Amino acid sequence: MSKENHDKITVYAVDEDSGKLSEIQALKFPSSGPMTTSPNNDFLYSWTFSGSKNTRMEPFIATLKINPDGRLKLLHRSPIDELICYLKTDQTGRYLAGTNYFSGNVMVWNLDDGVYRGEMVSKIDLELKTHSTLFSADNQFLLVPATEPNKVFVNTFNSDTGTIAPHSPAHGSGPPGVSDARQPRYLVFNQQSKDIAYTTLERENAGVGVWKWDDKKGSIEIIQSITTMPEQYEGRITTADLHLTPDNRYLYISRRNIPVDNVDIENPTDAIIGFSVNPETGKLIEIGRTPCERIPRSFVIDEKGKYLYVAGQGEDTLGVYSIGGDGSLRRIIQYEVGKLPTWLLCFSPSF
Repeated sequence: MSKENHDKITVYAVDEDSGKLSEIQALKFPSSGPMTTSPNNDFLYSWTFSGSKNTRMEPFIATLKINPDGRLKLLHRSPIDELICYLKTDQTGRYLAGTNYFSGNVMVWNLDDGVYRGEMVSKIDLELKTHSTLFSADNQFLLVPATEPNKVFVNTFNSDTGTIAPHSPAHGSGPPGVSDARQPRYLVFNQQSKDIAYTTLERENAGVGVWKWDDKKGSIEIIQSITTMPEQYEGRITTADLHLTPDNRYLYISRRNIPVDNVDIENPTDAIIGFSVNPETGKLIEIGRTPCERIPRSFVIDEKGKYLYVAGQGEDTLGVYSIGGDGSLRRIIQYEVGKLPTWLLCFSPSF
């Protein structure tokens, strides 16, 4: 398992029997950001900066080799002109896609034998606050949730050239009502019902959305919206990350209770919220709200669906939770980690 924080990427070995972690590497890596792995887990890609606070900070995408023992080796860094908030490879591992939240740009870069060497192959402008990217299972489309527009954009993807273009219909709209959970942020597909997708709905009355995906038409439509707001709270409530268990029985989202104007929150309501997944319809029923580390921007589920790990961006901690047979969560242990842990990945290296 790899964890990104303010000035390093830390790699932990996972004890399969207990879920507990042991650090095996702390790789100096200044100001790293969004990360993803190649489909075969041979490579890790991370957005990062070069320079220092006293010099011009230039953005790069770095390619790191994942060794069989899980340790990382920096292979190459190439500059980019964008501030990236998300990265994801296509299904073949030949291309890497990312978004610029502030400009609304979506980019696709070529990977040369798995390594990013600076070649952009496609770039389109959508709307401001594009957030994440996800390729469809058939690799024919690139889906891009965008928060403030309250849309999931659909773009055609040419897997031979890496180019993308707006599809028709160009997007699916999120819930319209001001009392609804709105603003899709991250997206995952149900791996059993490939025509069902889920997004966190970040703002308004933050929660989660269920979407119907038609891979023949390239269309996406919201079919369920659930708000997960606490009854009473201070600060600003948003949802961030979401993950399915490998058997697709349970879905979890992270809810953040963010201070406003740097005013501390006396009784924060940060939580991991669980849902059971209807195997016939893909729709959700909430099953529990587990208090967790402060400001859980990122969390991850291990590949066997036994453990859930939460990065507490607001208190520099990493929590380990067991996942019960009924989807309930129980904290096993909490670790003190480096400053501002913001991105988690869990993977088994290829051999």
